[in-house]
Formats: sequence, C-alpha cells, structure tokens
Amino acid sequence: MLLAGCSTQQNTALSRRWQSFVTRYNVFYNATVAYQDGEEAQRNGLREDFTRRLPVFEVGYTKQLGLGKTNFERAVTKCEKAIQLHSIKRKPAVKVGSNASPRLKAYLSRKEFNPFLKNAWLLMGKAQFQQGDFLAAASTFAHLTRFYAAEPEVVAEARIWLMRSDVALGWLYDAEDVAQRLARERLPKRLETERDRSMADLLLARNNTAEAIPYLERAARHGKNGFEKARLYYL
Repeated sequence: MLLAGCSTQQNTALSRRWQSFVTRYNVFYNATVAYQDGEEAQRNGLREDFTRRLPVFEVGYTKQLGLGKTNFERAVTKCEKAIQLHSIKRKPAVKVGSNASPRLKAYLSRKEFNPFLKNAWLLMGKAQFQQGDFLAAASTFAHLTRFYAAEPEVVAEARIWLMRSDVALGWLYDAEDVAQRLARERLPKRLETERDRSMADLLLARNNTAEAIPYLERAARHGKNGFEKARLYYL
C-alpha cells in the first residue's frame, strides 16, 4: 500500500516527497558526479590558444569538444532516466473554487509536480551543452521555458543557457531575443554571474568588446573557482 501511494500515477504529498527524494539521492546524484567529472576533464585537458581571444566558455574550442564527453553523455543518460521514471504529471485531487488564490491556481497550472525534477532537466541541458551538442541543448532549454512557465526561476535559468546555446550555434538574433527577455526579468542573485557570462559571450560574438567588459568584470569577481576567475580576467 505504501509503495502504491508513492507511485508516479498518484499525486499526493507522500508521492511528491518520495519521487523527489529518489530523484535527488539516486539518479540525479550520479548524474551530478558524472557532470563534475566531465568539467574536471575539460579543465585538466584544456590547452588555451593565447594567440587569439579566448572563448568565454571552454567548450568554445572546437578541437577540444571531446574532453569529458563520456562523462557528459553519462550525465545526460542519467537525467533522461530520472525524467522517465520519476515524472509526476497527474494533477493533485484538489477542488478549485471561484475564490481560489492565485498561488493555488499557478501551482495547479504546472505540467510537472515532482518538485526536484526541474534540476534533472536543467542538468541534462547543461551536459548537452558541455559535450558540444548545442542543438540538443537549445532544444532542451527552449522546452523548459514552456514546460516550467509557472516557475519563473526555472525559466530564467533555462533562458540564460538557451542564450549561450544560441550563440554557440551562431544564432545571434535568437540569442539577442532571449537576452531582451532576460533584461525584463528580475533574476535571483545566484543566476547573475551565469547571466553575465552569457551576455559577455553574446556581445563578444557581436564584436561589441566595450559593452562586454562590464559583464566580464562582474563575472570574474564572482567566479566559482580560481580557474574560471583567471580566464575571465584574462579576457
């Protein structure tokens, strides 16, 4: 009975907690480890070409797209498994009257009710980007902006990476459209550095070096590690 109550075919507080727990500490944990191993392989194997302007993102080196690829592919596979096995799409059995709060209506408008699964979706798109599959990454992040439309923070993070993917594909007009949408949104502080890196990448692709400098400086000050800070300051 307990296991039946935790099924993805049920949408109860118990099933949401259980599916979120299993996603986070089983499949997603392994995906995260694989992704981090891929990032480390990129850093350790990277050979910078100082005869030209460095790309904002390490994956920008076409000849080195294979670095960490096996790890990133494993991360994608694990995330796909999490999405397939732990998605809860059935709406909860809640009666909604005419006096229902906007918050409740927004919650019920969601298309996914496993509260942790958004992390698997985001990590999958990031791993696709890092392995150089920019088209798949763009597709994933564009899907997230629609699928998680009721969760603004997820949409904002997806747009940051969508802009990054569009630039990598050479779709600069699309990237600028995404940038304009982001400019109208209030981002949580944790996303500001990633936004700054993506904006700098777009502006440099447009040869707007002067406009890119403030974004690079802010991103460098708040880089997640010494390697990232050093690269951004050099840029």
